[in-house]
Amino acid sequence: MQNIFITVTITVVSILTSISFSKSRLITSSDSLNNNIIFQEKFDQNKVEDWIIVDETDNIKSNWYLEKGYLIQDTDVESRGNLLGSMALYNKNSFNNYVLRANVVCTDDDYIGVIFKYDDEKNYHRFILSSQDQTIRYDKKVNGVTILISEIRNQEWHNCKFSVTLFVNSDSIHVYLDDSKTFSAINDDTASGKFGFVSIANLGSFFDDVTIYSQYQIRPQKEIFAIERGPYLQNLLGDSVTIMWRTSKRSNSIVEYYSDESNVVKVSNNDSTVLHEIKLKKLTPSIKYFYKVKSGNISSGWHSFATPGIDTNKFNFILYGDNQLNFLRHTEITERFKNYNFDFIINCGDVVQRGPRNDWDTEFFTPLKEIIGSKPIYCAIGNHDLNSLNYRLNFSTPATDHESFYSFKYSNCFFVFLDNPLAAYPEKTYFTDFKPGSVQYNWLEKQLSSKEAQEADWLFVISHVPVYVLDRQDIYPDCEKYLVPLFEKYNVDFSFSGHIHGYNRGKVNGVNYVVSAGGGGALNKTGTSRIKSNKKFKSTYNYSYITVQNKTIQIQTFNIKAELIDELRLKKQ
Repeated sequence: MQNIFITVTITVVSILTSISFSKSRLITSSDSLNNNIIFQEKFDQNKVEDWIIVDETDNIKSNWYLEKGYLIQDTDVESRGNLLGSMALYNKNSFNNYVLRANVVCTDDDYIGVIFKYDDEKNYHRFILSSQDQTIRYDKKVNGVTILISEIRNQEWHNCKFSVTLFVNSDSIHVYLDDSKTFSAINDDTASGKFGFVSIANLGSFFDDVTIYSQYQIRPQKEIFAIERGPYLQNLLGDSVTIMWRTSKRSNSIVEYYSDESNVVKVSNNDSTVLHEIKLKKLTPSIKYFYKVKSGNISSGWHSFATPGIDTNKFNFILYGDNQLNFLRHTEITERFKNYNFDFIINCGDVVQRGPRNDWDTEFFTPLKEIIGSKPIYCAIGNHDLNSLNYRLNFSTPATDHESFYSFKYSNCFFVFLDNPLAAYPEKTYFTDFKPGSVQYNWLEKQLSSKEAQEADWLFVISHVPVYVLDRQDIYPDCEKYLVPLFEKYNVDFSFSGHIHGYNRGKVNGVNYVVSAGGGGALNKTGTSRIKSNKKFKSTYNYSYITVQNKTIQIQTFNIKAELIDELRLKKQ
């Protein structure tokens, strides 16, 4: 039985204007195999005057623009109950009996899709999907009534990047996702109409390479055995390091490494897997090592890393977080990292928008790929990671029995990573408990009171949810109730966190609190209930470069343009 529901539509129409940007192609298609192109738009030229914007709801104004070869919409326009959002429509021509192919990047987990056979705001066809709702849907609107044609429920769509191909004929409609047929339906009306894109409650909607063909043939693509991610470093601590990578097919794991080219060492694991993890042990301090990874008959190029010294009295690290949603901003941030000499990176969590989705590359690993092959990264778990298995599969932490909270000693410092999204969402039972009596709370107090922590010159605690924001605690009371007493009792020097997108620093009862959450996520606006227009909060993309030398620490915080926005220098007596 078809599901029919009535929607009330408020329509705002505007003309999209912008300037031209450079091109960045997303997904390789079979364009060269088809000579039947009748329309093509790569969004790399100033052709947007042919596109109009239709907002179906007036709750939030949409924000469509061109950047780096993408058509982007990044505001939360939505009426979720009616599945209404914002549309960008090609307004110059209608097409009849055609094939539409487009590349899509959806970093948010809400609805995104393609509009076709568009006549007006009350009559059109639509293909949409949402990872969060685990829904893939084909429906149409007829005289303002939305009619469900076909739907797939309870199925996670795992790809941030994917292609959509629509065969729009006078007698049938066929929908393909990544060249795999998803829906087929009888077409009981005209095959003509305008086309466009739709974004519903979606802060990360990117569209690219839309092509209209008179004829098109889906050609099966042969799966290529390749290294899809990495290699990347974890736990470069003491005399060991963990090396990870991912392959497109299951295979064995081999790492070859050396400090002296005449003595190459090989470490292998014959278990067949796509997620590879090899630990190198008994490394020499203060030595540069070269390594490459191999699986089956493929291998990476040579990479290198330097082991920490035994008595290192100076080191540097980078702090940032909340890089989910906008991979363009995250890439710009990581490009800045290359200008600094540092030993490792700390990320304060929310590395992706939706943890259960398997694609962690688009938002996180790909923007970092030129860096984390030689510098390790340590991440706190965020609420958007949703305590998913992917966090534990994609990262290796020093605590194998509870990977989402862990600690390590580095030089004269002690680092403690917490798992505290429950502070922001106490009703979510799948988040890890950190209240007194819980495993994590007991572990935390043991870590903070340990000899290593108490004898360290600097004691750092890293979590996703802030303990203090804007020099006060009125947002997440469980942090004030359970964490602050421990921090003050055991003389924590710095609490680093994220979650509130932007930058903030303050000091309360001897503990320095830093919010570093400007890695790419949609920025919090001053004046909202959480920020309350406090001038100390900086709503900007940011990262911090931190230098520790004996009992002196210097924190320099920069915006995305590498302009200094805050600086702190402390020296312990």
